[in-house]
Amino acid sequence: MTTPGSGVQGPGDVRVETPVVSWGDQLQSIQKLGYRLATLTSVGEIGQAICTELRQLIDYHNVRVYRVRGDDVAAVAWRGEMGEYGGEDGDQLGVRVGQGITGWVAEHGIAQYLPDAAHDPRAQVMAGTDPDLPESMLLAPMRFDDRVIGVIVLSKLGTHQFSLDDLRYLEIYASMAAQAMANADTTSLLRAQSEVLAHQLEAQRQLLRATESILSTLDPGAVVEQIAAQVGSLVPADTLLLATREPQTRAIRLLFTQGVEAGLLRAEHDPDVRAMADWVERTSQLLCLQASTPPPEGLELTDAWDHAALVVAPLRGSTGVAGGLCLLRGGPDAEFTDAELELIQLFAGHVAIALRNAGEHQAVEIRAQTDALTGLKNQGTFRERLDAWVRRDTPFALLIIDLDGFKAFNDARGHEAGNALLREIAEAFRATCRETDEVFRYGGDEFAIILPGADTTGAVDVADRVGRAVRAMGVGPDGGDPISCSVGVATFPADAGDRDQLVLAADRACYAAKAAGRGRTATAADGRALADGTLLHGSPTVIGVDDPGTA
Repeated sequence: MTTPGSGVQGPGDVRVETPVVSWGDQLQSIQKLGYRLATLTSVGEIGQAICTELRQLIDYHNVRVYRVRGDDVAAVAWRGEMGEYGGEDGDQLGVRVGQGITGWVAEHGIAQYLPDAAHDPRAQVMAGTDPDLPESMLLAPMRFDDRVIGVIVLSKLGTHQFSLDDLRYLEIYASMAAQAMANADTTSLLRAQSEVLAHQLEAQRQLLRATESILSTLDPGAVVEQIAAQVGSLVPADTLLLATREPQTRAIRLLFTQGVEAGLLRAEHDPDVRAMADWVERTSQLLCLQASTPPPEGLELTDAWDHAALVVAPLRGSTGVAGGLCLLRGGPDAEFTDAELELIQLFAGHVAIALRNAGEHQAVEIRAQTDALTGLKNQGTFRERLDAWVRRDTPFALLIIDLDGFKAFNDARGHEAGNALLREIAEAFRATCRETDEVFRYGGDEFAIILPGADTTGAVDVADRVGRAVRAMGVGPDGGDPISCSVGVATFPADAGDRDQLVLAADRACYAAKAAGRGRTATAADGRALADGTLLHGSPTVIGVDDPGTA
């Protein structure tokens, strides 16, 4: 029996080769095919090229190309020319290292020619095939760096259908295929690394854009809003929390919480939450809890953390850890990648700087806006706030308050006693007013109060309470009357339409109150009447704080 292009069947079922082409010609053909493989960049492409082009060297009915990855020998390409080899699939063809003839070659790295594969003791019959199918096989390992990275398997129906020359050709070709496969692996690795680097570069760019916005914001509230907006775009998470720790009480203070599972970490009394906070503060390290990693050394949790992936990045202050940025992904299979953890840690560092800068800026602003003696807002801030209220164009009232008899008290008791009294009066004004009211030290022994939404009647009531609070202190110079106050009331826009005119109206009213006697309140109308010379001492519009509503 003659097999095309391979030789003549000899007596005793031994093939006698009839050389058709010289060794040199065959080597040139192998070399050309090897060059072709070297131009391909993926394992799949190389496997398909082997299945298509190897026939130019060796005649066969079936070809399979395997890759060895760990203990698995997986088929990456295959092709059958006969019905007996039809319907093969990759899952069916895969074996383990050492399993069957293919696994044996993968384990030992030795090429094999099996004239009668069905009766080889290493043979493993594939499910659904004839165990006695007469078949010849050639197997050659693809070796690279002294390890087997793949196996090429050729099969042909009938026994003794290949020659030793075929085996040598296949071995040479397999070595070239191994180099091509290794190059493809390197190309794939470089491509993956390039994609990772590109992703990291883009992440760094996003980080720079995010931190630029938070570092340029000096208002603490706005910084927190910026953090909440930016962190989610950097690292997606189901829940975001930003917390600080009060230096004195050690209480955990949540600056913001966002997400459906925020309640998981809101319970400060929960022992595991406290343990996590203490661990981060003690170690100043990133805390990561997820299914793929055990809790870090030194962190003892009451319950197993297996329902979500959690990251807490420390916010480092000038004296240690001042808080934490927390991200949570729900689900037992949730994870944060190493790249994400690095990004979170970097972002947390910028967050800490931004919060510290904003806090320091706010402290400077507060000092600049505050009267050092009384702790009230100062005159400069008063004018700024008054401008702001006028721009809002909504009704409000202004009180100008001048202490009666304070100079005599100061002269008699001394400046230290006078300063202490001013602090007490400032505290009394705070206690008397609503949270929405704004109290200022106007200068010396004068004060001002802005009353949002108040009309003249409401403002006079507040002025009356303020006057009684001062009188209730019962202090005064030795042998003199107790300290009291005169209050002038003006309203916007009824009494004035701009800042300066409103202050002038309240000042005139205060002067009218003083002119009418100690411890009184006067309105802007009284101030105008005084300026016109029509205000009389004890006018009904001038209310005494000791006996409100009487002249």
